[in-house]
Amino acid sequence: MIKTLLRYRINHCFKKGHYERALELLEPLARKDDAQAQFLIGLVYSNAWRELGEDDAFNAEKWFTRAADNGHRIAQLMLGDLYALDPHRPEHVQRAVKWYLRAHKSGCPVAGRKLAALYLRHRGELDVEINTAGLLYEAADQGDYKAAVLLAWLYKKGICGFQRDFQRFNYWWNKLKQMSKRYPSLPSQNDLLHY
Repeated sequence: MIKTLLRYRINHCFKKGHYERALELLEPLARKDDAQAQFLIGLVYSNAWRELGEDDAFNAEKWFTRAADNGHRIAQLMLGDLYALDPHRPEHVQRAVKWYLRAHKSGCPVAGRKLAALYLRHRGELDVEINTAGLLYEAADQGDYKAAVLLAWLYKKGICGFQRDFQRFNYWWNKLKQMSKRYPSLPSQNDLLHY
C-alpha cells in the first residue's frame, strides 16, 4: 500500500514529467506485488511514451497485466480497453473479453457495459455466450448512464437480439431523464457500441 507522503511525491513526479524518478519510487513496492504500485508504473510508461525508451508500450502492458493479475480492477478495465481498440485481431477481442470479465467480477460496473458492447459488436466471432441484457441491467442500475442509454436504444430499435419493446424502452428512457441532471447530453449510437 502506498503511503500518503509517497503518493504525494509520485503525483508531483507525474505532474512535472519526472518519469524516471516516479519509477524509482514505485519499483520497490511493485516488486513486492503491490497492485497499486504496479498499476502506477504502467501509467508512467503509458504517459512517458518513448521518453523512457522504445519499449514503453510493451512495459506499460506488462505492468498493467501484473497489476490486473493481482486484482487491480482499473488495470483490468484498462487492459480490456487496450485490447478492444484493435478489434481486427480475433485474439485481441478474446483478451478484451477476458479482462472485461475479470474487471466486472472485481466489481466494476463499467466493465460489464463495455463487455456487453464488445459482445454485441463481435458476437459472431466469439466462442462464449455473454448475458448482455444482464450486464447492461446491472451497470444501469448502478448508475452507468451509457448502459441505460444503450438499453433504451436496443429496446427501441429491436436489434442485436433484443426484441422491440416500447414498454421497456419507456422504462429506461424515464430512468435516463432522472439521470439527466448529471449527464446533460446523450452519447451517440456510435459511441454506445464503441466503449
